[in-house]
Amino acid sequence: MPRLALNRDALDRYMAAEDIQTKFELANRMGVSPSTITRLLDGSQAPGPAVIAGFRAAFPGRNTDELTTPR
Repeated sequence: MPRLALNRDALDRYMAAEDIQTKFELANRMGVSPSTITRLLDGSQAPGPAVIAGFRAAFPGRNTDELTTPR
């Protein structure tokens, strides 16, 4: 699997569409810790399988492939 990076612009759009206002709310919807969200946002953690599954949980029915890009 290629190493991925977070597409921050897409994440911001998805969060706005779902009215998710904080990284804590996003973490809760994704089933990950707030520190995971912090590491994703600052680029120190690449999106792995748990994060990708969390995107699908937080944004049901949306094409979450847009939330990551190859690094």
